[in-house]
Amino acid sequence: MDLKSFGPYGSIISLTNLFFLSSCSDFSSVQGRATKEIKSEVVAAISSDARPYLVRDSSLHKRPIWLDNLKDWIKYETAPVDLEEGKFFTYESGPKINRVEACDIAKSNVRYDISETLAALLSKNLLTDAILNKSPIANVSAEEKAADLSVLKDFLESKLAEKMQPQLKGTQLVKSYWEYREYKKEMGAEENFKAYACGVLVRVANENLKKALIFGQAQIRSHTFFIKYKIDLQEILSTNEKNSLVSLGLE
Repeated sequence: MDLKSFGPYGSIISLTNLFFLSSCSDFSSVQGRATKEIKSEVVAAISSDARPYLVRDSSLHKRPIWLDNLKDWIKYETAPVDLEEGKFFTYESGPKINRVEACDIAKSNVRYDISETLAALLSKNLLTDAILNKSPIANVSAEEKAADLSVLKDFLESKLAEKMQPQLKGTQLVKSYWEYREYKKEMGAEENFKAYACGVLVRVANENLKKALIFGQAQIRSHTFFIKYKIDLQEILSTNEKNSLVSLGLE
Protein backbone atom coordinates (compact mmCIF):
# COMPACT_ATOMS: atom_id res chain seq x y z
CA MET A 1 0.00 0.00 0.00
CA ASP A 2 1.05 3.56 -0.69
CA LEU A 3 -0.55 4.77 2.45
CA LYS A 4 1.62 5.99 5.30
CA SER A 5 -0.02 6.79 8.57
CA PHE A 6 -0.19 5.64 11.70
CA GLY A 7 0.04 4.34 14.89
CA PRO A 8 -0.05 6.79 17.66
CA TYR A 9 1.49 9.14 15.17
CA GLY A 10 -1.68 10.13 13.42
CA SER A 11 -3.15 13.41 14.58
CA ILE A 12 -5.26 16.38 13.65
CA ILE A 13 -4.33 19.89 12.74
CA SER A 14 -6.43 22.91 13.69
CA LEU A 15 -7.33 24.06 10.20
CA THR A 16 -10.77 24.77 8.81
CA ASN A 17 -12.28 24.94 5.36
CA LEU A 18 -9.72 22.52 3.95
CA PHE A 19 -12.00 20.10 2.20
CA PHE A 20 -11.02 16.79 0.69
CA LEU A 21 -12.48 17.59 -2.71
CA SER A 22 -10.77 20.95 -3.03
CA SER A 23 -9.57 21.85 -6.48
CA CYS A 24 -6.18 20.83 -7.69
CA SER A 25 -5.21 24.48 -7.86
CA ASP A 26 -4.56 24.23 -4.12
CA PHE A 27 -1.66 21.97 -4.93
CA SER A 28 0.58 24.78 -6.11
CA SER A 29 1.99 27.16 -3.57
CA VAL A 30 3.35 29.29 -6.38
CA GLN A 31 0.39 30.18 -8.58
CA GLY A 32 1.15 31.17 -12.12
CA ARG A 33 4.62 29.69 -11.94
CA ALA A 34 5.64 28.26 -15.31
CA THR A 35 7.11 24.79 -15.43
CA LYS A 36 10.77 25.12 -16.31
CA GLU A 37 14.01 23.24 -16.23
CA ILE A 38 16.11 23.79 -13.11
CA LYS A 39 19.88 24.13 -13.32
CA SER A 40 21.57 20.74 -13.20
CA GLU A 41 23.47 21.48 -9.99
CA VAL A 42 20.19 22.34 -8.21
CA VAL A 43 18.51 19.22 -9.56
CA ALA A 44 21.36 17.06 -8.30
CA ALA A 45 20.97 18.57 -4.85
CA ILE A 46 17.30 17.56 -4.58
CA SER A 47 17.50 14.18 -6.28
CA SER A 48 17.86 10.94 -4.37
CA ASP A 49 20.06 7.96 -5.09
CA ALA A 50 17.21 5.75 -3.92
CA ARG A 51 14.81 7.12 -6.56
CA PRO A 52 15.06 6.53 -10.31
CA TYR A 53 14.42 10.15 -11.26
CA LEU A 54 15.51 13.77 -10.96
CA VAL A 55 13.06 16.40 -9.72
CA ARG A 56 12.87 19.09 -12.39
CA ASP A 57 10.20 21.23 -10.77
CA SER A 58 8.03 21.13 -7.67
CA SER A 59 5.48 23.10 -5.68
CA LEU A 60 7.96 23.55 -2.80
CA HIS A 61 11.69 24.17 -2.75
CA LYS A 62 12.23 20.76 -1.17
CA ARG A 63 10.28 17.58 -0.60
CA PRO A 64 8.14 17.96 2.57
CA ILE A 65 8.97 15.83 5.58
CA TRP A 66 5.35 14.74 6.08
CA LEU A 67 5.42 12.78 2.84
CA ASP A 68 8.35 10.56 3.85
CA ASN A 69 8.37 10.74 7.64
CA LEU A 70 4.94 11.52 9.03
CA LYS A 71 6.07 10.66 12.56
CA ASP A 72 8.71 13.39 12.62
CA TRP A 73 6.43 15.93 10.99
CA ILE A 74 3.85 15.41 13.72
CA LYS A 75 6.52 15.53 16.39
CA TYR A 76 8.00 18.84 15.25
CA GLU A 77 5.19 20.60 13.42
CA THR A 78 2.08 20.01 15.55
CA ALA A 79 1.02 21.09 19.01
CA PRO A 80 -0.34 18.72 21.68
CA VAL A 81 -3.83 20.08 21.17
CA ASP A 82 -3.66 19.02 17.51
CA LEU A 83 -3.42 15.36 18.51
CA GLU A 84 -6.72 15.09 20.31
CA GLU A 85 -9.38 15.10 17.61
CA GLY A 86 -8.15 13.28 14.54
CA LYS A 87 -5.41 11.43 12.68
CA PHE A 88 -3.16 12.23 9.75
CA PHE A 89 -2.62 10.00 6.71
CA THR A 90 -0.57 10.52 3.56
CA TYR A 91 -0.70 9.20 0.01
CA GLU A 92 1.45 9.77 -3.06
CA SER A 93 0.39 9.04 -6.62
CA GLY A 94 2.51 7.24 -9.14
CA PRO A 95 3.85 9.02 -12.24
CA LYS A 96 1.13 10.63 -14.37
CA ILE A 97 1.12 12.52 -17.62
CA ASN A 98 -0.02 15.81 -16.11
CA ARG A 99 -0.24 17.51 -12.74
CA VAL A 100 -4.03 17.71 -12.61
CA GLU A 101 -4.38 13.95 -13.11
CA ALA A 102 -1.72 13.19 -10.49
CA CYS A 103 -3.36 15.45 -7.92
CA ASP A 104 -6.86 14.18 -8.61
CA ILE A 105 -5.72 10.59 -8.24
CA ALA A 106 -3.94 11.33 -4.96
CA LYS A 107 -7.04 12.99 -3.52
CA SER A 108 -9.41 10.24 -4.67
CA ASN A 109 -7.21 7.29 -3.65
CA VAL A 110 -6.21 8.39 -0.17
CA ARG A 111 -9.57 7.46 1.39
CA TYR A 112 -9.45 3.96 -0.06
CA ASP A 113 -5.95 3.46 1.28
CA ILE A 114 -7.12 4.55 4.73
CA SER A 115 -10.06 2.14 4.61
CA GLU A 116 -7.71 -0.61 3.38
CA THR A 117 -5.50 -0.01 6.41
CA LEU A 118 -8.49 -0.19 8.76
CA ALA A 119 -9.79 -3.34 7.09
CA ALA A 120 -6.39 -5.03 7.46
CA LEU A 121 -6.34 -4.22 11.18
CA LEU A 122 -9.83 -5.67 11.70
CA SER A 123 -9.14 -8.76 9.58
CA LYS A 124 -5.91 -9.78 11.26
CA ASN A 125 -5.74 -13.54 12.01
CA LEU A 126 -9.28 -14.20 10.78
CA LEU A 127 -8.01 -16.65 8.17
CA THR A 128 -5.83 -18.65 10.55
CA ASP A 129 -6.54 -22.28 11.43
CA ALA A 130 -7.08 -21.25 15.04
CA ILE A 131 -10.20 -19.37 13.94
CA LEU A 132 -11.40 -21.47 11.02
CA ASN A 133 -11.15 -24.73 12.98
CA LYS A 134 -13.62 -23.42 15.54
CA SER A 135 -16.44 -24.37 13.22
CA PRO A 136 -18.70 -27.12 14.60
CA ILE A 137 -19.91 -27.86 11.08
CA ALA A 138 -18.31 -31.07 9.81
CA ASN A 139 -20.60 -32.27 7.00
CA VAL A 140 -19.15 -29.95 4.32
CA SER A 141 -16.94 -31.20 1.53
CA ALA A 142 -13.40 -29.94 1.21
CA GLU A 143 -14.25 -28.47 -2.20
CA GLU A 144 -17.22 -26.53 -0.84
CA LYS A 145 -15.27 -25.17 2.10
CA ALA A 146 -12.39 -24.17 -0.17
CA ALA A 147 -14.80 -22.25 -2.39
CA ASP A 148 -16.35 -20.54 0.62
CA LEU A 149 -12.89 -19.64 1.93
CA SER A 150 -12.00 -18.10 -1.43
CA VAL A 151 -15.05 -15.85 -1.22
CA LEU A 152 -14.19 -14.88 2.36
CA LYS A 153 -10.58 -14.10 1.45
CA ASP A 154 -11.70 -11.84 -1.40
CA PHE A 155 -14.09 -10.07 0.97
CA LEU A 156 -11.46 -9.45 3.63
CA GLU A 157 -8.73 -8.38 1.20
CA SER A 158 -10.71 -6.04 -1.04
CA LYS A 159 -14.46 -5.76 -0.62
CA LEU A 160 -14.36 -4.90 3.08
CA ALA A 161 -12.20 -1.84 2.39
CA GLU A 162 -14.57 -0.78 -0.38
CA LYS A 163 -17.54 -1.01 1.97
CA MET A 164 -15.74 0.91 4.72
CA GLN A 165 -14.55 3.77 2.51
CA PRO A 166 -17.88 5.70 2.51
CA GLN A 167 -17.74 5.76 6.32
CA LEU A 168 -14.71 8.07 6.19
CA LYS A 169 -16.80 11.17 5.65
CA GLY A 170 -15.33 14.60 6.12
CA THR A 171 -11.79 13.63 5.17
CA GLN A 172 -9.97 16.94 4.90
CA LEU A 173 -7.04 17.95 2.76
CA VAL A 174 -4.39 19.56 4.96
CA LYS A 175 -1.31 19.82 2.72
CA SER A 176 -0.27 18.87 -0.78
CA TYR A 177 2.87 18.71 -2.87
CA TRP A 178 3.65 17.92 -6.50
CA GLU A 179 6.80 17.12 -8.42
CA TYR A 180 7.71 17.14 -12.09
CA ARG A 181 10.15 14.27 -12.54
CA GLU A 182 12.56 13.07 -15.15
CA TYR A 183 12.87 9.29 -14.88
CA LYS A 184 16.16 7.87 -16.13
CA LYS A 185 17.10 4.31 -17.05
CA GLU A 186 20.61 4.94 -15.75
CA MET A 187 19.10 5.62 -12.31
CA GLY A 188 16.97 2.46 -12.32
CA ALA A 189 13.82 3.45 -14.21
CA GLU A 190 12.45 1.02 -16.79
CA GLU A 191 12.59 3.75 -19.44
CA ASN A 192 13.37 7.43 -19.86
CA PHE A 193 10.32 9.65 -19.47
CA LYS A 194 8.98 12.72 -17.69
CA ALA A 195 5.91 12.74 -15.46
CA TYR A 196 4.16 14.39 -12.53
CA ALA A 197 3.53 12.91 -9.09
CA CYS A 198 1.43 14.34 -6.30
CA GLY A 199 1.31 13.73 -2.55
CA VAL A 200 -1.40 14.68 -0.08
CA LEU A 201 -1.68 14.91 3.68
CA VAL A 202 -5.22 14.48 5.00
CA ARG A 203 -6.86 14.28 8.38
CA VAL A 204 -9.73 12.09 9.53
CA ALA A 205 -11.67 12.85 12.68
CA ASN A 206 -11.29 10.26 15.44
CA GLU A 207 -15.07 9.87 15.57
CA ASN A 208 -15.21 8.90 11.90
CA LEU A 209 -12.36 6.42 12.27
CA LYS A 210 -14.17 4.75 15.17
CA LYS A 211 -17.43 4.65 13.18
CA ALA A 212 -15.60 3.02 10.28
CA LEU A 213 -14.13 0.37 12.59
CA ILE A 214 -17.55 -0.39 14.10
CA PHE A 215 -19.06 -0.63 10.62
CA GLY A 216 -16.26 -2.93 9.47
CA GLN A 217 -16.74 -5.23 12.44
CA ALA A 218 -20.43 -5.51 11.66
CA GLN A 219 -19.64 -6.41 8.05
CA ILE A 220 -17.30 -9.18 9.18
CA ARG A 221 -19.78 -10.61 11.71
CA SER A 222 -22.53 -10.74 9.10
CA HIS A 223 -20.45 -12.42 6.40
CA THR A 224 -22.10 -15.61 5.20
CA PHE A 225 -18.99 -17.73 5.84
CA PHE A 226 -18.97 -17.09 9.58
CA ILE A 227 -22.73 -17.51 9.78
CA LYS A 228 -22.75 -20.72 7.73
CA TYR A 229 -19.92 -22.30 9.72
CA LYS A 230 -21.15 -20.92 13.06
CA ILE A 231 -17.75 -19.53 14.05
CA ASP A 232 -17.64 -17.50 17.23
CA LEU A 233 -15.75 -14.29 16.44
CA GLN A 234 -16.28 -12.46 19.71
CA GLU A 235 -12.79 -12.94 21.12
CA ILE A 236 -10.80 -12.34 17.94
CA LEU A 237 -12.84 -9.30 16.91
CA SER A 238 -12.57 -7.79 20.38
CA THR A 239 -8.81 -8.26 20.25
CA ASN A 240 -8.57 -6.80 16.77
CA GLU A 241 -10.72 -3.83 17.71
CA LYS A 242 -8.57 -3.05 20.75
CA ASN A 243 -5.34 -3.41 18.77
CA SER A 244 -6.77 -1.22 15.99
CA LEU A 245 -7.61 1.57 18.42
CA VAL A 246 -4.14 1.37 19.96
CA SER A 247 -2.41 1.31 16.56
CA LEU A 248 -4.34 4.35 15.40
CA GLY A 249 -3.78 6.23 18.65
CA LEU A 250 -7.49 6.22 19.46
CA GLU A 251 -7.09 4.64 22.90
